[in-house]
Amino acid sequence: MTAGSVAKTVRTPSRDYMLSHEKWDLPRALLGGTRAMRAKGEQYLPREFAEDALAYTVRLNRTVLFNAFAKTVRDMVGRMFTKPIQLGDDAPEKIKEWSENIDLTGRDLNTFAFEVAIDAMTTGVSFILAEMPPPLPEGATKADEDAAGQRPYLVHVKTEDLIGWKSTTIGGREVATQVRLLECAYEPDPDHPFEEKEVEQVRVIEPGRWETWRKKGDSESWIRHKDGVTTGITDRIPIVAVYFKRGGFFIGDPPFADLADLNCAHWQSSSDQRNILHVARVPILFGAGWDEKDTFVIGPGQLARMSSTDAKLSYVEHGGNSIEAGRNDLKDMETQMQAMGLQLLVSQPGQTATGEIRDDTKEISPLAMMADSLEDALEEAYGLLCRFGGERAEVTVNVNRDFGASVFASTDQTTLLAMADSGYITHETLLREMQRRKVLENDFEPEDEVEKLSGYDEELEDDEPTDRPGGASESEEGQP
Repeated sequence: MTAGSVAKTVRTPSRDYMLSHEKWDLPRALLGGTRAMRAKGEQYLPREFAEDALAYTVRLNRTVLFNAFAKTVRDMVGRMFTKPIQLGDDAPEKIKEWSENIDLTGRDLNTFAFEVAIDAMTTGVSFILAEMPPPLPEGATKADEDAAGQRPYLVHVKTEDLIGWKSTTIGGREVATQVRLLECAYEPDPDHPFEEKEVEQVRVIEPGRWETWRKKGDSESWIRHKDGVTTGITDRIPIVAVYFKRGGFFIGDPPFADLADLNCAHWQSSSDQRNILHVARVPILFGAGWDEKDTFVIGPGQLARMSSTDAKLSYVEHGGNSIEAGRNDLKDMETQMQAMGLQLLVSQPGQTATGEIRDDTKEISPLAMMADSLEDALEEAYGLLCRFGGERAEVTVNVNRDFGASVFASTDQTTLLAMADSGYITHETLLREMQRRKVLENDFEPEDEVEKLSGYDEELEDDEPTDRPGGASESEEGQP
């Protein structure tokens, strides 16, 4: 070890992690909202030259984030979940039951997958770890295992928590041979008998074995806390990467990195705008020609006296030109952010139906690939659950890819109605297309509705009277 270098420990992040972490920092802060951006301080809101610490703090606390980045991330992920994730008919009943509480914390598959997708959309990659609780003591029965919830489950590993890994190529495919996970553990607090304290822990996982490391007291050294073997899966590490924008093995690049940079520029410009508005709203009192013995009190019902006839007292107010320029700058950036993927936040007056369709088309391709990646990762994760649970099955997972139909494509809907009226498409097709465009609810059943309409039309035909001169029915003919 060279002089001045820091000793590496099990807690030291890998080089690839550190290089990637720089890319994730801004997107993660934006996702955290105004409070997270304020916590970053001068990193994303530089202090002006000669601006003292107090003035900077006041300006920072006055700045509010226009969170285009977080809105875009949630909107794009939300499109994948407009329809719930479906398991194929090949899924065993036991697997379907596990999906109602997939992580043993009460979250079902859709809630769990949504969180994973938000993480992957923010940083470009996220991870799913399949786990099995420690075995019960020898002699435990199947009933004991069921009562204790002894079954495999999934854990979401956020990008920042996978701090190191090793890999090799087996059969033409790169696979992990070691991963280090940063975790939060709890242990009794010696200073408080009724509470626990958080302890930072690193878990090292290799094929067939694992070990945990914790700090030794207040020192910077780490010691092995526990170790053990992995039962059920010994030939690989049961972790799956979910890539939304792959930058390398276990490395992601934020899909909306450019949007994040522009949103940061908006944050800075917004700070300037709010600061200048504060200055402009408080006029400055200007006095000239006053003698030192002259005094006055500012307030309603007060009189100012001066000894010189040339003395002046007036308010100086901001001209306002820079305020309008700042407002235009913010609006321009909001429009640019919309063009980068924010379709639902900033309106576009005068946009044509063709423009809407083209915007959707640009969005379909990358979003569909992300949905494919999530689907593949979930299928692989379910395969690991099956192996842990002793099931010989391959589970098919279906993630929604129907993003193309825009709710706002009113011209498109009008065209469909006209085609149905002209007989070019059936009423069932019309209802299905309206359901795709979110005009009708997801649980709406077009076939049932068509059947009801058909029965209603038959009733009308049966009740319709036969036309007679003067409007009389056949039964009424010949009556006085």
